[in-house]
Amino acid sequence: MVIASLLLWLGNVACTIGIIVKVTTLHKHDALISTASLVPWITSYWAITITINIITTGGENIITSAIITILTQYTFQHSWLDDYGL
Repeated sequence: MVIASLLLWLGNVACTIGIIVKVTTLHKHDALISTASLVPWITSYWAITITINIITTGGENIITSAIITILTQYTFQHSWLDDYGL
């Protein structure tokens, strides 16, 4: 899972660099938003970003599961009232 996230993150970096290159090489008379050469880069960027968010925040993620386990153990073993002596 980590390798897939890393590859998607690298793809996202490549899309960001591609967008920056395209934007900086546009001529002044081209409309920035309607430029057809930007559409594939921006579409890829958002598709990869959404995929990364789904993969890394999914319930099957080991890190997320570990954090939830630690938090629930702390919550059931300790009360915030105990921290303040109440």
